Amino acid sequence: MDTYSYIFVVGIMTLGSSLIMFLADRKTKRLDKNHFVLKYHTSVSIVVLLMCALSVGLQILVVAYQGFSMKDLPFYLLFSGIFFFFLFTLFFIRRFKVYVKGNLVYVIPHFGKPRKFTIDDITKTVIKGDRVQEIQVFCGKKKVFSFSKLCIGYQLMIERLELFI
Repeated sequence: MDTYSYIFVVGIMTLGSSLIMFLADRKTKRLDKNHFVLKYHTSVSIVVLLMCALSVGLQILVVAYQGFSMKDLPFYLLFSGIFFFFLFTLFFIRRFKVYVKGNLVYVIPHFGKPRKFTIDDITKTVIKGDRVQEIQVFCGKKKVFSFSKLCIGYQLMIERLELFI
């Protein structure tokens, strides 16, 4: 990949993440501090869905252009793997939610069963990253959930966890 196309791709990705953070921030301002839902913005799901469509579209384009042949099997397997990766990513992005209702916190994680605890049960939080910060929340020694700036309700959750940061 030459330098200009690399700069173009990085620029598009930066613009996309900035737009998602702007939209999430705008939605956060309309939420109540004591009752809100921490989840990924819908535009993140749309971007992942577009990547799914792109990987399937490339496979269809190659089959329509060249026909199916066994020598292209690694290509088909690679793009099938990419498709399923984005499909699972879409599922897990849509599944993750943290409901805050007063002092109670309900977590529906990417994997596993939903959990319920109070704000007082939180023992510590860890901040990772520079630009898109990830906040990890712990109860005891176990990580309960983590979230980033791309989530709706990020700022409200930071305010609720202010004591632990």
